[in-house]
Amino acid sequence: MQTSEPVVDPSLREQFAQLAPVLALAVRVLRLPSLLLGLLPVLPLVVLTWLASGWDSPARQIGLVVAALGGAAVVFFLVRRARYLRATQDVGALAEDLVALTDLADLDADLGEALRSVIARGGLRVMSRIRGFWKLVSFPSRIDDHVDSLQRLRWFLPPLIGTTVTLVHLQIAVAVVSWTLLGIAVPGSLLGLL
Repeated sequence: MQTSEPVVDPSLREQFAQLAPVLALAVRVLRLPSLLLGLLPVLPLVVLTWLASGWDSPARQIGLVVAALGGAAVVFFLVRRARYLRATQDVGALAEDLVALTDLADLDADLGEALRSVIARGGLRVMSRIRGFWKLVSFPSRIDDHVDSLQRLRWFLPPLIGTTVTLVHLQIAVAVVSWTLLGIAVPGSLLGLL
């Protein structure tokens, strides 16, 4: 009979309890650099929007679309940053999510059982094989459901951590491109080329 509470070795609980403050500290240390990265392209995007509103039609449309896309990237990055900050506010709850992550070991045992039922030899056992196959097919969604239930920790696990890394790279690109475009747009507007 399974209980809803995960059965975890006390030493493992202590190790996870020690990992939660480390994650929270890392997020706190990166709070200011991430804010600076998030706000870095705001000034050039605002100026680009203002300049583009006075340009001729094709240049205006392109300038406004580029500024809007850059602004959307800034908003996505800052929202993700806020989610990380919120996830690490309660270190005790983050530690509990880390301990709950060990429930994946139970899912691993279920996967082995499903695989054995599909590849078992002897007899027809059609229904058993179909049930086992269905467990194999639905296994990734069970993992996703389990990870999604970990409200604080899920931001530090795949696939969300990969999305965060992508957003950081996108934010760096937006900052570089927005400042470069500003360097082109200001002289172009002053000379009447745009």
